[in-house]
Amino acid sequence: MDLDELERIAMRGEPMPEGLTQAKQVYFQGLSLLYARFRDGRISREQGSADKGKMLHECRVREGTERAGSRLAEWHAKLRKD
Repeated sequence: MDLDELERIAMRGEPMPEGLTQAKQVYFQGLSLLYARFRDGRISREQGSADKGKMLHECRVREGTERAGSRLAEWHAKLRKD
């Protein structure tokens, strides 16, 4: 599931989809809270946009870290097998 689709689901207040990576779970929960705060009038559109940008950046960094960790684990398993 891509991040745009995940954002639309969070925006509608729907439950978190199954099978998300940890990075996407954190991003989804953050977006859900952000949209709820916006709907309640507790933050402005500008503040929400700025916060969303920070969360998106962190999600992408975490996804990269998760991918690198998976590759490292695969490489390590292959070394042990050979």
